[in-house]
Amino acid sequence: MKKAIAVLLSAVMALSTAAALGACAGTSGKDGKDGINGTNGVNGADGMNGTDGKDGADGIDGVDGKSAYELFCEAHPDYTGDEAQWLKDYASGKLADSKYYGIVSFGRDFNGTVTAGTATSDGSTLSLDSCVIKLNEAVVLPTAENAEWEISIGGVLANGGGSAELLASLDKSTVGRIYFGVYADKNLAYLGANIGGIYFNYCWNVSGDKIKSAHEYTLRYKDGVYGLSVDGGKFDRFSTLNNNQSNSVNISDAVVASRDFNDKVRAITGQDYFEFTSIGADTHKCSCKLNYIDAKTSSIYTYENASKHPLYGKTVYHLGSSISYGYSNNGVSFAEQIASLTGSKYVKQTVSGTTLSTVYADSYVERWANFTFDDAPEFLVLQLSTNDFTRGGIDLGSVTTAQSGFDTKTATGAIEHIIAETKKKSPDTQVVIYTCAVKSGWGARQQYAGFINTNLRMLREKWGVTVVDLFNAQTVNTTAWMSDDIHPNGAQYANLFTVRMINAMTEACKK
Repeated sequence: MKKAIAVLLSAVMALSTAAALGACAGTSGKDGKDGINGTNGVNGADGMNGTDGKDGADGIDGVDGKSAYELFCEAHPDYTGDEAQWLKDYASGKLADSKYYGIVSFGRDFNGTVTAGTATSDGSTLSLDSCVIKLNEAVVLPTAENAEWEISIGGVLANGGGSAELLASLDKSTVGRIYFGVYADKNLAYLGANIGGIYFNYCWNVSGDKIKSAHEYTLRYKDGVYGLSVDGGKFDRFSTLNNNQSNSVNISDAVVASRDFNDKVRAITGQDYFEFTSIGADTHKCSCKLNYIDAKTSSIYTYENASKHPLYGKTVYHLGSSISYGYSNNGVSFAEQIASLTGSKYVKQTVSGTTLSTVYADSYVERWANFTFDDAPEFLVLQLSTNDFTRGGIDLGSVTTAQSGFDTKTATGAIEHIIAETKKKSPDTQVVIYTCAVKSGWGARQQYAGFINTNLRMLREKWGVTVVDLFNAQTVNTTAWMSDDIHPNGAQYANLFTVRMINAMTEACKK
């Protein structure tokens, strides 16, 4: 009984307390901080892998890759060899990006054979006395505008006075020789070429008597320009041009002069390369003291070791007046010089004072009929006569759309008649028309220039003939080498006429 009463009292007291607390309860307290997370449960075991699906169908075969030869030709579009030639060139190192030549090393070793004079060494210096050394390996030098090379020479380039060719393309023949030499008495170093028996020297002035004492020289071709550095100094450019060490003219633009020299190289070799095959030459032996000569060039992959010029054996007809004849050079013009340099053949129908127009007797039109064409000439070289512009009574005429029936009393009609008849009689003969280089004081200069810029341009477009424009040629000014306002002497023939015509015909052969 007592126990039941106690329980009841406890319950009443609890209810009372709760009621009292409820009656006086305040606002709720802030939530407590979250408890610490429990640890992760253990991962369940991986399920079983499903079975592999079936293989898909094979894809289409890819295109075959290009061969190394094809890739090379893509990167070097001017390479003309077939795959067999490419393999030979690759094996010989010709296709490398650069090539090194050790010509003279340590003042004693040289890569060649003495063919004249003596070559002795004291262990540090190679002394040459009236010497010619035929090199065992030709040094091939490219002349394209993107080519680059350097030749380094250390030593005394000339023991005494006079001139010597330190490096030459030919040790025997003079015509067609390309060379690097010095003329100690005049303090000159030069690159040169012999055309028509005339030495054309593109010169650098070397101050003081350096040529006669020990120095270091670097001959360089870069960005289409030739330069010479002495003892590591700046590269000087060509300053003068002379022929046979006389008749010097100043060079105002070394870029143009470098192109002139390269034109001569191309006329001689038929390509944008030349070789040095000897130290010294029979006509210009070396007396010097050398410590070293070496060369490094950019790629020579398009070089061809050709034994003959591209014009060799080809026949050229020449139709013109005094300039084609050789009026101021004893009847020797570019016709003979071209044949001598290239091994080509020629026939001349050239008479001084004659005209294209048939207004006067013995015209070009009449003398064209003297050509038989039996020898199937590759070229007919036609002079744009100066006489038609100075002799009275000749109408210059205009270019027509006709293919025949031309008025040959006009200069233009005579040219069209000659072209048309040549194509009819010998379809494979290419017609080359050349303009004449004249002095600024020539009286008909303006009229001649107008004809070139209008009628001759239209004739070229109509008939597809080759034009060698010597009148407007960008070149070193060598008009001082002319005998009068219009007639070149032997040097001017070789320097300009012969070179430009050879290159034009060589290029035309590729068509």
